[in-house]
Amino acid sequence: MNKKKLPQDPGPRPHFTFLRQWYESIEELPPGNKGRMLLGIVRYALDHKEPEFTETLDRILWKQIKAAIDYGWVKYNAGKLGGEAARGRSGAPEGNQNARKDQQPF
Repeated sequence: MNKKKLPQDPGPRPHFTFLRQWYESIEELPPGNKGRMLLGIVRYALDHKEPEFTETLDRILWKQIKAAIDYGWVKYNAGKLGGEAARGRSGAPEGNQNARKDQQPF
């Protein structure tokens, strides 16, 4: 299985996706843990600064959330490369003539 790696210094992101299932899971945490988890998610998703959780329940939940955030980082960085370029291709397949077709007036 090919695992996509994150760049060494991905830099800050302007936004990220927050899933409803994360919210529902965080709601189940004890009151003192909710804020730490939310801030940990935001810091990691925007600035790629990984939080350290001391409680077992927090660490278990974090591992699940981190995997989804990492996938978001991969997609974000691939988008910065231009989509197809991120997959090792450079635009249309070789021999594709679609761009050369004449524009037909109506």
